[in-house]
Amino acid sequence: MKIALIVEFGRNYSGGRYHAWMIALSLANNHNVDIYCDNTPIFKKDFKDYNDTKNLFFHQINEFKNTQKKYDWSIIVPSRSSMAFYKEIIITSDRIGSKKCFVNFETPNWYNETFNQKLRYDNLISFLGENCELCLSSTKISMDYAKKYFNKYPNLKHEFCYPSINSIAAKKNISSKTNSLVLITRFGKDAFSKHKNVLNLDEMFIDQFSGMNFYVIYSGKINEKKYIEKAKKQKINLIFEKSISDDKKFQIIAKSKFLIFASAFEGFGYPPIEALSVNTHVFVKKLEVLEEVNGENLIYFDNESFSEIKFKNEIYNKIIDYNHYLDFFSVDQYGNRMSLILEKNYTRVQFQKHSFLKHFINFLIKDDFVSKIHYFKKLIFK
Repeated sequence: MKIALIVEFGRNYSGGRYHAWMIALSLANNHNVDIYCDNTPIFKKDFKDYNDTKNLFFHQINEFKNTQKKYDWSIIVPSRSSMAFYKEIIITSDRIGSKKCFVNFETPNWYNETFNQKLRYDNLISFLGENCELCLSSTKISMDYAKKYFNKYPNLKHEFCYPSINSIAAKKNISSKTNSLVLITRFGKDAFSKHKNVLNLDEMFIDQFSGMNFYVIYSGKINEKKYIEKAKKQKINLIFEKSISDDKKFQIIAKSKFLIFASAFEGFGYPPIEALSVNTHVFVKKLEVLEEVNGENLIYFDNESFSEIKFKNEIYNKIIDYNHYLDFFSVDQYGNRMSLILEKNYTRVQFQKHSFLKHFINFLIKDDFVSKIHYFKKLIFK
C-alpha cells in the first residue's frame, strides 16, 4: 500500500508525536510511507538502528494539498492547527482517491467522565469523525469511548491497535539493578499537564528511599535545586533528567529497582510498558486503561497515601516476562497489526465529483474570505 502520514512534529517531545512516528516507522517495513510534516521529529536519531527509516520519505506538510501522488490511505494525526488546514487534507485526499484515517488519542467524553467535568465538544476531531472512514484508537477502552462520541457518524469505522515502543533500545540496555528508582512525569498546571502526576514530589521523599538514587525523567518546568535540597534532608540523591535520548531513558529505567508512574489519566501509557520490557517493576495509579494493556504485571495504588505503599522486595519480586513485552510491543509486530487493520478496512475509493463538490461548497461557505479567494484561484489556474 501507499500511505501518506500527515503530522505536525513540532520541536518538542510529546507522546502523541512519538506515537505518530511509531505508526510511520512500523508501516515502512511493508508499505511505501510518505510523511508530510513541519519538522523532522527530534527523536528520529534514537531509531538509527532501524533499517526501516530508509523507507520513510519526508515532505513539507504544505506540499500535501498540491500532491499528484495516489495514496491508498491518508493517516491524519490531529494537532492544534486551524480547521482550514484539515479541510484541505480532506479535500486533497478525496481528490486523489485516498481513504482517510485519523488517530484518536482520547475523546473528550472519556477525559470529562474521568474527572467528572461537563462534556465539552471538540470541533476538530468531530470534523474528522464526520469526514474520515476510519478512527484508529490505541486501546479498546479508548475505542469504546470513541464509538459513543462519534455515534452520529454511522459510516465511521473503529479499530484499536496497541502502539510499539523502541524495543531495540530497550533490549540493548537491559542490565542488573542498582540502588535506584525512577519517576516519569510531566510538571505543569496547564490542561495537558495537571493530571500527569497526582503526587507532590515532596511526599515522595520517604524513609524507604533513604540512601537511593531517585531519578526524575520529566518534561515541563520545575525548580530542580529546591527539590534536590529537600531530598538531601532524607538522604535521597535526587537526579533530574530532561530531554534525554531513548538509550539513556532505558539505561536509567533498566538499572532501577522500580518505576513510579502516577498519572491520573492516560490514553495509552508508554512508561509502564517500557519499564516492564527491561525487567523493571512498576507502581502506578490504578487506571482502567493500564489494567487493559498490562493486567496483573503492574503494582497498583489507588486511594492510599503514597507513604503507605510498601516498596518491599516481596511485593515486586515476582518474575516479569519481559521477552513478551519486547516481542509484542516491537515495531515489527506493531507494523503487522497495523497492516491487518488497514487492509481489512480498505476498499478503493474512486474520486466522486459530488464528494469533491460537497467539500468545495463547505469550504467556500465556512472559511474566511482570503481562504476562499486563494482556493478559488488555485482551482481555476491549476
